[in-house]
Amino acid sequence: MQIYVHNNELYVNGDNPYHIEVGSQILEINNVTAPDLLKAVPKAADGNIKVEDVDLPFYIPFILKNHPQDFTLKYKTLTGENKTAKLSGIQYPRFYYEAKHAILPIDLISESYGIYGYKIDADTYYLSIKSFSYDESFFYERLKKYFQEIKDLSSKKLIIDIRNNSGGAISNVPLLYSFIAKDKSFNNEYQYATKVVDIKYTDYLVDPQTNRYYSDKDIADQNNFMRQRFDKAEKGDYYFGNSRLDNTYIKNYPRDGLFFDGKVIVLTNNHTFSAATYFASLFKSEKRGEIVGKETGSCSNFTTAAWFLTYRLPNTKAVISIPRTEIFFNNNDKENVSNCKGVIPDHTISSNDFLTSLKAHKDPELEYSLTLFFKK
Repeated sequence: MQIYVHNNELYVNGDNPYHIEVGSQILEINNVTAPDLLKAVPKAADGNIKVEDVDLPFYIPFILKNHPQDFTLKYKTLTGENKTAKLSGIQYPRFYYEAKHAILPIDLISESYGIYGYKIDADTYYLSIKSFSYDESFFYERLKKYFQEIKDLSSKKLIIDIRNNSGGAISNVPLLYSFIAKDKSFNNEYQYATKVVDIKYTDYLVDPQTNRYYSDKDIADQNNFMRQRFDKAEKGDYYFGNSRLDNTYIKNYPRDGLFFDGKVIVLTNNHTFSAATYFASLFKSEKRGEIVGKETGSCSNFTTAAWFLTYRLPNTKAVISIPRTEIFFNNNDKENVSNCKGVIPDHTISSNDFLTSLKAHKDPELEYSLTLFFKK
């Protein structure tokens, strides 16, 4: 059975063979209370960010003692009545099937397409972007297609959904923002930084494109590349990118010819990461509109990006990527990195509004955004 976490409460998030109504609040599982279940699940992201968007059903067998196959569920119905149900465990294929048939998230099309847009009503257009990991020319062509449609429809309001966006190419962030920029140009300034210029651990290092192990020459070339482009700061532990890196991006970014100048709302959640957080941060610093949803999962002023080291572990042969650099953006604040916060939304969804939308099989953040437009 699928469960959705909102405001630290657990709700039934889909039809199930036990006829437990969608929106029922789960109180206990096998005598473990909902708060205790949530405490047992890892809920930390970058810095000091606390998240609640967790896949609780996945963790439950690991949280409960002895990995039970049967579960006793105590829940509160929509009418406030407390009930108990006996549930049986399921195999992963069935779990995956039920996850894809849950009510939330509503927008599964954009999860598959990556970029997807459509008209909501006569004045409002919805554009969902689930990744920035695209070739820049491809990303531009996709954006141009949708913003041309927005122009043809004479839309006055736009909702940009970057929930569950894991990030990608940092250069695609200002590209997207150029389609909604208010001014003819905007500040796209960020700074690369690293604490380790030379590769310290060279064993098992592989080229992610060819899967071959790095030679001594490959490693020397990598080190030379970083030494030429990063200079040690006078204070602190960081090396910062010099003018060679400054020439690789546009600081004073021009607005696109198909720009949209109407009202804009951005949707975020705890799974808005990396470059997607940079977009939310840029959107907020430029005061372009309001953000609805939850705090982003990445810090509001920096992210790990640009260059990575890839290793093939000797025993498992698993391949892992480790970031070499960070990017500080907007205010370039480099203090208190370990205690950073994500981009904080202007509006969060109350439990009542959430439950109303869930019962109606509608997207809570999207529904709230539509009402927010009317309040302006």
